[in-house]
Amino acid sequence: SPRLRCSSISGSVWYLIIGPDSASRVAYGLAVLRHRVENCRSMSRVIVLHAPSPGHGTPEWERGLLQRLPYARRLELESRDPEARRASLGGTVLLFAAAGRLGFGDVEAGKLRFPEDAKPRVAGGPFFSISHTAQHVACAASCECDIGLDHEDYAGEQAPARLRHWTAVEATLKAAGAGLRRTGAVEVDVEL
Repeated sequence: SPRLRCSSISGSVWYLIIGPDSASRVAYGLAVLRHRVENCRSMSRVIVLHAPSPGHGTPEWERGLLQRLPYARRLELESRDPEARRASLGGTVLLFAAAGRLGFGDVEAGKLRFPEDAKPRVAGGPFFSISHTAQHVACAASCECDIGLDHEDYAGEQAPARLRHWTAVEATLKAAGAGLRRTGAVEVDVEL
């Protein structure tokens, strides 16, 4: 079952929800900036959508979505192997669905921003975080809170503690807009 913990980086404290989903064998972590949560009207304004990794999209669908993305992002995705490209595009589709459910209507792909060394953003849209594995793709989105999401597939009956810890660390880094090189700066509750 999910557990609420805290993590911190650079003096910011995050609420951290972690847990395994034993049915799909996914360990996940979701980090939400604490002071933003305390000012949020409702945590129900944070949603997470997930799906099996897309592998069945048509080439026309993939080309159509790529053409609507900002040029630099399109080039970056076109340089990836096909499975990684499809997973990223699947995360983008989940973002569009989440934005609609949060009341932002249709988000234009051209409004996505992918600044170097910073968090991706949607101009005039929700805060979001996308994570994908070989088996699953997920997107967390919020109207009011910076968030980070990580999930990892695992084998066996139970997610190893080190994997639960890693998803907590990566979710915190993503929420803070920090890269993996800042891993050592993340502190997570010892009970994790």
